[in-house]
Amino acid sequence: YLLYSVFYVTGWLLAAVANVFNYVLGITFDNANYSDIGVIREGWAFSRDVVNLFFIFILLFIAIATILQIESYGAKKLLVWLVLVALLVNFSLLAARFIIYATNSLGILFYQSISANESPFLSCKPGQAPPCGIGKPGFRKDISGAFMAGLDQQQIMAAPVTQANSPAPPVNPEDINLIIIVVLLTGIILFTLAMIVFAAGAFFMMARLAMLWLLMIIAPFGFVFLILPITRGYARKWWEVLQSQALFAPAFMFFIIITVKVGQSDLVRQLSQKRLAGAISTTEFLILLIIQSVILIILLGASLIVAKQM
Repeated sequence: YLLYSVFYVTGWLLAAVANVFNYVLGITFDNANYSDIGVIREGWAFSRDVVNLFFIFILLFIAIATILQIESYGAKKLLVWLVLVALLVNFSLLAARFIIYATNSLGILFYQSISANESPFLSCKPGQAPPCGIGKPGFRKDISGAFMAGLDQQQIMAAPVTQANSPAPPVNPEDINLIIIVVLLTGIILFTLAMIVFAAGAFFMMARLAMLWLLMIIAPFGFVFLILPITRGYARKWWEVLQSQALFAPAFMFFIIITVKVGQSDLVRQLSQKRLAGAISTTEFLILLIIQSVILIILLGASLIVAKQM
């Protein structure tokens, strides 16, 4: 009973954290949060004004190098870069938004492909007129319920092995207790790990939003630093961080989809039917259940680690 209580509590906590994750996804995937924000427009305009001063200093540098006939700095080549970048700086915010919008669209596509009902805690109540529900519409899927579907099958299918009308010889009661204990333990471990992954995912999604805001504000520097060889490393760093932060969300959602689909598989149902028919032993049944749990654990860990590395 104590083990089942822990199993139930961890499942409830996982559902709560998954709902928070849903809410955060609705925020970070909303393109309006990258366009209709005054602080981004004002911050970008200020960065652009500072960059215009940078242009003046570069022009002075080119002029002095030309007067002194110092060709080692490639003053003429710098002038071409200067004119090109001066034009591109005015589109720097648009370029950053394009990358963000593209990755957001990919992340939304992955999210929508998850087979799950709306979370009862986030969706509208029967007869309730919109606006209603919690979070952004379209981001209220019961991800935790979809993930726990396979684990619920484990718990449900552990009982039928004791059916009296089974054609197979009756299962040893000690084996039944062992099956229930293993199912509950693996469920607790998976729920806990999934809760950690969803909580970390929600945190990184919010960090992604803040980082993308900052990168959009300083977008002019990502272009102007391309002019001088000594500053091009900083420009490359800006582009790398922009791409990594933007791609984190769809990459994370891709691995979540795989994890959910594995969790929704009917492997446990098939194993239970085989055990009920006496086709496999209790030991083999438990080993296969543990293997499935290990696969889910690996996928959960990869969801966060690989997405962060990408």
